[in-house]
Amino acid sequence: MVEISDREYWKQMDYYSGVLYCSLLTIDGKNDWRMMNNYQEYVKCKYEYQKIPVSGKWCKNDISCNSNEFLMENNYWVVPVRDV
Repeated sequence: MVEISDREYWKQMDYYSGVLYCSLLTIDGKNDWRMMNNYQEYVKCKYEYQKIPVSGKWCKNDISCNSNEFLMENNYWVVPVRDV
């Protein structure tokens, strides 16, 4: 199960900036935020919470696009999550 950050912490940025952003993020004393690990996690969160934007584009096993350097340089929504 994951906790999804409030929308105010969602930012549009490239993959590498997103990883750094999440790793440095502290919300309410919690500093273990990360980007989603895989496409299945993205899909599950998207359907359970129905508020997740397109950050899944970077996730592995996404059949609609492959994870590659070109995509990682594109700006998508970064939605910080943390394991609970």
